[in-house]
Amino acid sequence: MELKKQCEREILRRYITDGIQMITQNTAGCDKRLYLSIGYEDIINPKPVENRSAEDIVADLVKNAGLKLVTKGGGQD
Repeated sequence: MELKKQCEREILRRYITDGIQMITQNTAGCDKRLYLSIGYEDIINPKPVENRSAEDIVADLVKNAGLKLVTKGGGQD
């Protein structure tokens, strides 16, 4: 039962903070500095910072997807 109450509180917090964010966006107009530009979820669970270079990300993607890079001349890289 405690888990259900905890989930309900979390849903309510998100609903309220998303509503406040929407209200401030509507009243602030186009000036992003005047309202909260990130949501509750982003505040309590921020995404990890990516420290890899673009080349490392591409290399991981190619490796994990099983792709083979082919150069413009037709040979494998």
